[in-house]
Amino acid sequence: MALLTVEDAKAAFNLFCCVYGIGTLGMPGNFARAGPLCGAVALAFMGVANVYASVVVSKVMLRAPASVQTFADVGGWALGRHGRVAVILSQMGVCLFVPCAFLVLGGSLLDTVIPDAFSPRNWTIIMAITILPVTLVPTLKEGAGAALAGCLGTIVADFLALGVLVYYLEDSAGAIPSPSITFDSIASTFGNLSLAYGAAIVIPDLQRQHSDPTRMPRVVFATLLLISVLFIAIAVTGYAMVGCQIPGNLLFAVSGNALGFSAPRGPVVLAFLAMQLHITIGFSVLLHPAFYYAERAALGLHRPRPRLLSEATTTDDDEASGARDYPQDTALVASTDDDEKAGVTPLADDEDEGGRFAACCALRTAMVAGLTLASVVLHDHFHDLVDLVGASSVSLSCIILPILSYLCVFAQEVPWYERAYCYLVMGVCGVLSVYVTAKSARAMVAPVDAAVVFPFCPANYQHFAYTNVTHYGS
Repeated sequence: MALLTVEDAKAAFNLFCCVYGIGTLGMPGNFARAGPLCGAVALAFMGVANVYASVVVSKVMLRAPASVQTFADVGGWALGRHGRVAVILSQMGVCLFVPCAFLVLGGSLLDTVIPDAFSPRNWTIIMAITILPVTLVPTLKEGAGAALAGCLGTIVADFLALGVLVYYLEDSAGAIPSPSITFDSIASTFGNLSLAYGAAIVIPDLQRQHSDPTRMPRVVFATLLLISVLFIAIAVTGYAMVGCQIPGNLLFAVSGNALGFSAPRGPVVLAFLAMQLHITIGFSVLLHPAFYYAERAALGLHRPRPRLLSEATTTDDDEASGARDYPQDTALVASTDDDEKAGVTPLADDEDEGGRFAACCALRTAMVAGLTLASVVLHDHFHDLVDLVGASSVSLSCIILPILSYLCVFAQEVPWYERAYCYLVMGVCGVLSVYVTAKSARAMVAPVDAAVVFPFCPANYQHFAYTNVTHYGS
């Protein structure tokens, strides 16, 4: 068995591009809120929980019958009708509102790179127009090359920003300031950490398009493990340079002079444009599940060619996996055609391929237009929006529901200690989800005082950079 195939690499690129994105920008900020010790514990807990939840989603997909093709199908098959509804609602929250956050961030980045040209809201609209062609790529598999570019874009952006911080602040005066640690400051990291690891929603789509789905659990584990290592490096380096004064967005730490230095425009522009590349690709990757559902509901696409169960035969692989022990949602099962398994023929079910493709383009364009409108309305609430979506939709769809589905499908095979861990993770994430969702929603209605430059710090460090020798010397 090959260690890594081309299809494995394509799936890993798409998964990496989906996960390793705007969530990385808040990693140093998580340490700034909770301190290095509590921040490290929170990152470790959420990392293990998300890697585990993502791997078990892949395992559930392997156990499921051929008719289970989407994340909603997984919820319906494992948890029943109510589970399907919960999965769809939470997944749509991720697939629609996280791209909104992408558009908001992209507008702010372009306004910084090209100042005094358009307002950030106008840049958001322009960016949505330029992204539109990328969203019309039919499947994730066909966009794997672009996903690789998105992966590299985020890595370049993060480490350029960190390089600027290290270069200018390595010899700065005084010890870095520490945050005021409270339960609220620790809990507030939950939203960003959930968003950063939101992987489970795209795994069924990637696994459906893989010709050998049994390889996917290993691909998922290796990809998320690499991402976790990068998360740790970004969080530790950013906090070590700035302490509690690191902004919630790493890129904005190097774009102004709030920290007592002004970086050259060159590396700042390169970092911002590299992140803009990721946003362009990641926007499309995250929207694909929503496109899939919309095209199935509105246009009747992506429905498997049915054959009667009485005509189906149980293979040795089905018996080995135990798939026959679970009831089907319908009296029909999917065709075993290789192209359908790969997910590359959704638009060619009949002779009207051109008309179907045009209908898909129109539907996707309308969805992107709606997201653009929402992004313009929410433009002043980027950080609160990220925390709100992460704490609510992402934690539910990417941690709680995947683990619950796994416990239901593998009920007789999960040992007691693993089951105890599952209940612990679901309990902690459930409590924090409610708390942070309510806190973020309240902040969107009543924003915090904008005069506070460094909100994660104690009062004596909230208005002046710790490098300001004149101020702190007096």
